[in-house]
Amino acid sequence: MSNIDKYETRKKMVYDFMCDDMYVPMKIKELCIVLGVKKEDRPQLEQILLDLQAEGRITLSKRGKYSKSEIKKTVGVFTAHQRGFGFVTVEGEPDDIFIPAEYVNGAMHMDTVEITISPVTTGRRKEGKVVSVIERGMKQVVCTYAVSYTHLRAHETGRNLVCRLLLEKKTVGRLSLATSAMAANA
Repeated sequence: MSNIDKYETRKKMVYDFMCDDMYVPMKIKELCIVLGVKKEDRPQLEQILLDLQAEGRITLSKRGKYSKSEIKKTVGVFTAHQRGFGFVTVEGEPDDIFIPAEYVNGAMHMDTVEITISPVTTGRRKEGKVVSVIERGMKQVVCTYAVSYTHLRAHETGRNLVCRLLLEKKTVGRLSLATSAMAANA
């Protein structure tokens, strides 16, 4: 078993321990005692806890106690930006939630989406991930196509949709390939 496998096994064991119904929030020193972690292995436990925290699976209280995070899902309207990221406006929230491009999960402008809000923020706004698209905001997308040697770029007219598709080297009608790829993304 490699070091990575051992690390992942230990990480799963710690998370499963925290998910148990009998678990009560504990400080790192208490976790070391209960889990039987040796003094020389404590840095690895600290790293495991930091990783679980960064993933949003556990939280650290103001009193220094670790517990399983309660993942809240929120529904809002997604506003897309042409660079790939977006924002979700949630009713009752004073600020919108920033969605990085890698967590858009296929959402398009004006879609009603379900999101999870990350406990860790890198900027001045709350950040989140799109879990699912509940309802499409646009039923039809009207756009113009710009074709290059390897890509087809679709620019929506009047809105912020920019879609870049990689074309296969086959010469079997580029427009039909692009149309089928656009239909698969919608």
